[in-house]
Amino acid sequence: MTSRGYATDLIESICELIAACGHLRELQDGEEDVREIYQKALQLRRKQMEQLLDLAEAPNPKYHCAVKHFLGSWWRSVEVYEATLKEEDYQLAKEAGDLAAMALSKYLGMEFETCSRCLFDKMLVKQLSKS
Repeated sequence: MTSRGYATDLIESICELIAACGHLRELQDGEEDVREIYQKALQLRRKQMEQLLDLAEAPNPKYHCAVKHFLGSWWRSVEVYEATLKEEDYQLAKEAGDLAAMALSKYLGMEFETCSRCLFDKMLVKQLSKS
């Protein structure tokens, strides 16, 4: 177990796969090897999304696509902030993370949460209580 909890790490892994698929789409131009990597990364991301949903006590799969897109937006916003280190980009990344938390809380059937840090803390507490 990590200090943030495996569910949070799983969410970040999903984010990384969403970003990687975006980069791979740019490289595909007829390259079969790139297409294979892309398809395998896409399959893995889908498996991880299912694994995340399996962690939920009251899953709500209606939010699957919204969660995927909000996670992608959040992770890209973090990349923008890391490239610029501007306070305004940090705030935008935080807002994108909070939107992701809202959709994630619904996806996982948890109490509606509007703050990503608060949601991740609640997820960690649930994980620790099961250990």
